[in-house]
Amino acid sequence: RRKLAPRQPMWVGQTFTHAVLQESLSVEPFAASCVSRGGSKLFRETFPDFPVGEKYPKWPPMLHPCKRMPVPHRPGFTMSTATACLAEAGVFAVDPSHTHDERGRMLYFNFHPLQEGFYDDPALAPPMAPFVLDEMSTNWSRFIWAGREPFFATCPNKHWVGRYPVMFHAHITHSEEYMKQFAGSYREKKKRWMQSLPSQTEVHRLFKENGFRMPDDLDAALRSLFERTRPPPPQQFSAAAAGPAPAKEPAELWQARIKRLPREAADPPVDRCRCRRWAGSPLMEALRREWAAEATKPSHLETLSAGPSQAAPPSILGATPHERLHHCSALLDDMLGGALKNVAFTAFAVRTLGEDEGSAKRYSSKCCPASAMTAVLCALALSRDGLGNRISLQEAHETGKIGMAIATRNVFACSPRAAPLSPIHHYEALWNFMEWMSHFRSPTPLAADWERLNPTRRHQLAKWYCRKDEKEALVTSPSVECVVPAAWPEEAALMEEIARSWASECDRCSFVVAVRPGVKAAPKTIGVCGVVDVANGTLVDEPNGYQANQAKLQTSIFHAFEHAVEDWLCLVDADVFFAAPNFRRLVRRHRLDAKGVYYVGYAYTSTILSEGVTVEPTVGACASRGAVEQFRTKFSGFDNLEAWEKVYHWPPELHPCKKFSVPHPVGYTMAVANTCLRRAEIYPMEPALTHDARGRLLYLNFNGLQDDLLTNPALMPPLVPFEVGDVSLNITRFYWQGREYVYAPCKNKRWIGYYPIVFHGHITHDPGYMQAFNSSAKLHKKKSMFANPSQEEVYTLFKRHDWMLPDNLPEALAQARAAVAAKNSTR
Repeated sequence: RRKLAPRQPMWVGQTFTHAVLQESLSVEPFAASCVSRGGSKLFRETFPDFPVGEKYPKWPPMLHPCKRMPVPHRPGFTMSTATACLAEAGVFAVDPSHTHDERGRMLYFNFHPLQEGFYDDPALAPPMAPFVLDEMSTNWSRFIWAGREPFFATCPNKHWVGRYPVMFHAHITHSEEYMKQFAGSYREKKKRWMQSLPSQTEVHRLFKENGFRMPDDLDAALRSLFERTRPPPPQQFSAAAAGPAPAKEPAELWQARIKRLPREAADPPVDRCRCRRWAGSPLMEALRREWAAEATKPSHLETLSAGPSQAAPPSILGATPHERLHHCSALLDDMLGGALKNVAFTAFAVRTLGEDEGSAKRYSSKCCPASAMTAVLCALALSRDGLGNRISLQEAHETGKIGMAIATRNVFACSPRAAPLSPIHHYEALWNFMEWMSHFRSPTPLAADWERLNPTRRHQLAKWYCRKDEKEALVTSPSVECVVPAAWPEEAALMEEIARSWASECDRCSFVVAVRPGVKAAPKTIGVCGVVDVANGTLVDEPNGYQANQAKLQTSIFHAFEHAVEDWLCLVDADVFFAAPNFRRLVRRHRLDAKGVYYVGYAYTSTILSEGVTVEPTVGACASRGAVEQFRTKFSGFDNLEAWEKVYHWPPELHPCKKFSVPHPVGYTMAVANTCLRRAEIYPMEPALTHDARGRLLYLNFNGLQDDLLTNPALMPPLVPFEVGDVSLNITRFYWQGREYVYAPCKNKRWIGYYPIVFHGHITHDPGYMQAFNSSAKLHKKKSMFANPSQEEVYTLFKRHDWMLPDNLPEALAQARAAVAAKNSTR
């Protein structure tokens, strides 16, 4: 149909276009992707071996290089690495339109099996409005249709399944012998679900009988096929009824025979805790008994002393360590999100308590307190089993990590008054989650633990949190050194404005530039700040792009750690406003001794399962003198990349500590900087301490200081905590996901603290500054920041209010703008 000549190098298959800006066109290699004879020939001729080191092509963009996969290796890299290797050989995906029919309908179904109701599945239909470019939500519609707007915008279709589809995903065999091979494995749940779908044989027969064309009435065709291929189960009779029960459809009988889990049920519109159906249920009572019994079980120290010979205490989670691991792994995996999250407890109840009349309906709505209890109990039980050498310690830590993350979300999903069934007190949970966060500041994983707090200690915590606001005095110590990476000469006007505004509050300041050949050298000083030139070969400031940006920032960080002399070293991007007086207030408030090892800044907790706690390194991140000195003595150099792949890392890491090349794809600075600091055992401070005593924000990594800052809903905590598995791209999630224990205790009218430290998105209003970026790829971003108050205007506002952010922000900003305008008119 497409007249694809086999002599031409082509790669055809499920093509992903939703991440085309980061990964170009990538093809799922084992989802029936096909390479032409010309493509195979070209690969054999031009790909002799894997490239040495991390080699990224200049074009098209790739997130991962072509590399040999060692064993073991973490999952999730197959498609991107295969795409990079074929690109090395000059073999690329065909135009994505070739994988649709002439009406734009789908032919490749990487996320969907063929089953009844297929035509009516809303996930297969294009969105009513196209996805925005920076949308990052995990949903099938985005994976299928984002970036394919030309395909679905042209023709209206009743459904979006092509007449002649090429592949479906998730069909296996119905042989019971096949399932026996996976009994007790992590894959059993997934295999059991796939066995509920039509088998490979049935799908083949359906197409064979219809000339490999999708039948118009798919459901009728499938039912007819099942009647001929599936054995009928025994006739069932009701003891209470006079006659036999109504016969079920063949497909329903088959689903019942293999005990298929029920579909996701809709929750009632009210009852945020979702526990109304759970009241008095056998599983809830069993969980409450288990929670009470947990306080009497051996401590971690007693478990270590007893050794592996000590029998593990009995548990509702399983009679043996491996049974507990199996049950908890399956249950927590379902609770992370996805289509099975609301059937997780139904399956769990059946496994542990046996069949219960009405259990499917009762447990289909997830009760948040029950989820929290189960998650914590799993983490504690597996930690105890791991310490006793009854299961792999690594498996215990990994599953325990997921359990505590799920518990953090679910404990605070509703208020204590709305959760009478929960035995977990909010302040006890807050205390323990803060302790759990400390695990990510350790070079080795620690066992999950839970300390019970008596009413007196809970009352003491309640008094400490949510205190009334009191005015804090300005302090002049400790000393702060500010290092600002900037581009020369394009940002000269901005550097001058920074030097006469907020940088003048630092005890020492410097700009880091990388002057390119042919450009006049930068001066030794700009205002009160020194200037350091780190240019080296291809490492130079580039006003028109970002290819050298990663290497420039990394060099700036390392240079600063090598030469810092003050109590605290703070790295600040040129478009960030940094309030050094408020940072001193924070240090004084928490009594942080500069001799200790501290790393303070905007901390990400939204990716804690995959990356631990990470700090944005050049958005006002500050390292104590003790941390700087420890880095100089303990950092032994960049990782061996091959060895890094084979080691279990704690805290978890996505990328090794490596030296950035030029060019290098964007987006790796934070991950690699945090990994390198971990090699010197430098970890972020407890995230709660980067908020004020009422849980309000002090580090505004995604927002500038604007009139509507205090009323911006994106800066307020969500009404319901984000799911642990949520990866949507929105500012609210980045600020608050994983910090439920920080924002839950207090009710605030405003969610920005009175003494904030960082705002992101401020430059200079000097007209010459914007002219320097007229032909640059950075111009759009610069224009958006140009609309914000300038560095000097923000500085004037804070200076006039003793570095306190006033409640009447629009009025205060207007006064600051007027003051700066008057000053500029006489300058």
